[in-house]
Amino acid sequence: LMAEPLEHFAEVAHRWNDVLAKLGRCVCVWLPVWGAFDAVRTPTPDEWQNMALVSIISGSRGLLNWMELPYTVPLIKRIRAVNHQLQTVLPVIVDEATRTQSGAHGSIHYALWTRGDEAYLMVANVSSSASAELSLDLAGLAGMTLNQSGESFAADIEFALTNGGFHGTIPPRKSGIFRFVREAP
Repeated sequence: LMAEPLEHFAEVAHRWNDVLAKLGRCVCVWLPVWGAFDAVRTPTPDEWQNMALVSIISGSRGLLNWMELPYTVPLIKRIRAVNHQLQTVLPVIVDEATRTQSGAHGSIHYALWTRGDEAYLMVANVSSSASAELSLDLAGLAGMTLNQSGESFAADIEFALTNGGFHGTIPPRKSGIFRFVREAP
């Protein structure tokens, strides 16, 4: 039995995307939304969101849900909310030319996209037991001074944007999307 299933998922997602990118192919991920037969259990809403964002951070170009509808109302609501969030950022993140950086720091996986006067940061903590810190020089990576007046789809993540740097504490299994805009002169 695996101690950190989200970490294993992230490892597989990165591996598939790396291999298929070299072949000029893209990855579409079928995300589990139910527990029956050989599936141990239905993922929690946080776990499903984490898998969805880790898939995109890894380079996946499509997300599919396994089966028609999940068994739990909270999961259905989360899937709808994440789909809405992704539609908001889709014009930026589907353009590979806007991907500025992606990587992992311990259990935190992240990707940054920039376009015009905006930047999107997607983060996911794949640990099921420990919060983790992430610090990034957003101003240096994005090539512009950003402020946090943009919207965020990361209510459970505490962060600060100071001196051009992002500093956040991401709880276990949590993930989110931040939108930042160029600081006015």
